[in-house]
Amino acid sequence: MKKDKYEDAAERLLINGQYKLINKNVRWMSHSLRSRTKSLMRYQNLNEKEAFKEIVQTTQDALSTTDFRKYYDNNLVS
Repeated sequence: MKKDKYEDAAERLLINGQYKLINKNVRWMSHSLRSRTKSLMRYQNLNEKEAFKEIVQTTQDALSTTDFRKYYDNNLVS
């Protein structure tokens, strides 16, 4: 099955965050990216490409902060 951009980004973020690249993590992260992108599109009046780019960047930044890292640690397998 062909991966979409959300799954590709999820895999890159998981690798950069040093989480296991297992199906459960990829599904959780891609769902998170997809739902947050849709919310940003709705509330900031952005198109999907702009919102997706913003969410991926924000997630990448969040993985390097302690508070958000705890959130991801609670939802992903390291």
